[in-house]
Amino acid sequence: MNAGKINKAQTEIQRLFHLLFDFLAQAIPFVDYDNE
Repeated sequence: MNAGKINKAQTEIQRLFHLLFDFLAQAIPFVDYDNE
C-alpha cells in the first residue's frame, strides 16, 4: 500500500468518528444528566 491510500483511509475514519462523536454528544447529555 502506498502512503497516500493509508492517509486517505485515516482521514475517512477520523471523519466518521467525528460525525459519530458529534451525534453522540448531542444525544447522550439528556441521558447522562438524568443519572447524576
